[in-house]
Amino acid sequence: MSLEKSRTDQSSNAFDDWHLPVRRSYWGPSIFGLTVLVFLIGSFGLWASTAELASATVAQGVFVATGTNKTVQHLEGGIIDEILVEEGQEVQAGQPLVRFDAERVGAELRRHELQHRTLQATISRLSAEQDIQDEIKFPPELLDTQGDPEFQGIIEAQRNLFAARSTKHRDEINIQVSRVSAIEEEIGGLEAQKEAAEEQLKLLQKELAMNEGLMEKGLARLPTVLQLRRAAVKLKGDVGQFTSSIGQARQRILEIKGEILSIRSRHAQELADDFGEARTKLDDAAERLRAARDIERRLTVRAPVPGVVIKLHHHTTGGVVGPGEKIMDLLPSQEKLLVEAYVRPQDIDQVRRGLAADLRLSALDQRTTPVVFGEVIYVSADTIEGKQPGEQYYVARIAISEDQLARLEGVEIAPGMPAEVYIKTGARTLVQYIVRPLTNSFSRAFRER
Repeated sequence: MSLEKSRTDQSSNAFDDWHLPVRRSYWGPSIFGLTVLVFLIGSFGLWASTAELASATVAQGVFVATGTNKTVQHLEGGIIDEILVEEGQEVQAGQPLVRFDAERVGAELRRHELQHRTLQATISRLSAEQDIQDEIKFPPELLDTQGDPEFQGIIEAQRNLFAARSTKHRDEINIQVSRVSAIEEEIGGLEAQKEAAEEQLKLLQKELAMNEGLMEKGLARLPTVLQLRRAAVKLKGDVGQFTSSIGQARQRILEIKGEILSIRSRHAQELADDFGEARTKLDDAAERLRAARDIERRLTVRAPVPGVVIKLHHHTTGGVVGPGEKIMDLLPSQEKLLVEAYVRPQDIDQVRRGLAADLRLSALDQRTTPVVFGEVIYVSADTIEGKQPGEQYYVARIAISEDQLARLEGVEIAPGMPAEVYIKTGARTLVQYIVRPLTNSFSRAFRER
């Protein structure tokens, strides 16, 4: 009995003393845990306020060619005769794309060619007249067209005009020369009569002197002497008249020669005026001919660069294209590619030229496609209207170096491919990321009335 009681007491004491090794105060663990928590929070706060994180502006973008799409236009417009390409077709630089109807342009070109050849022949004829040549020396390029009946007619017309004008001018001069010859013959006759009268006067004066001597001796009568004196006076008058007539005739010769000079001078001046006018007209005609040939050359529209036809604006043969109207759009195939990013207006203050940018090709598998690095080379000065009403954005262009493109091995980059652009605008701490929106809100709130 006592043995069982002793065992029972021992069991009761052991049950009552089981909690004695357990610590009954919780301050130690609590302080330790609080210390760890404060340390962690402090460390995080220190890191958040001192460690800088990269800051970037995110924008959507697309790959574009450096020169953008090439719009094929026609300066004068016209009627489409033949469309030589189709959408999606790859073309080379200089390859014919469209041909226009040549009927109207050909007629206009022919008219300008005839005007130009006519003026060339006119100048050749005027040069021959100025140099008093026997025939016209036409330029070789004009003679090479003699197989053309119209050009041959131009040459023959100028030859006939040259002959007619030369004959007319010669006839005018010859008439005056004939007048001079006639007057010179008249002068010859007057001079002969004058010499005869002078000779008669000499003889008469001798006879008069003899009769005056005889009259003094009483051997001659006075009437005879007076008659001889009257004859001598008359002969002197005849000599004077002949002298005057000769002078007048010579004066007429001088006047006629002056008229000949005037005819030649007037003819030379007319030739010079006609030559200058023809030269001016020829220059204008040459310019119009060059323009007409350019128009004819442009009847065949050629590709300005190698590329792919992405859109035809005209599909019908016989369709009318207005001056300067779009014919088709080409996507250049050899232009350097850029990424054109669309930056929101609220982010533009952080974006500028020279900033680095990370590019992710959103259309490709992100696990296997590496990030490509580029540099901002252009930022638009003003916003651009988007496709959606009220949508506005700034355009930033990012250049990618060849070594970065080489990282995209096996990936064919094409214009129009989308990309996500991360423009690195600097570095900020986590605290600045959190506090900045709040400070901006407070700043706006305190400024409101």
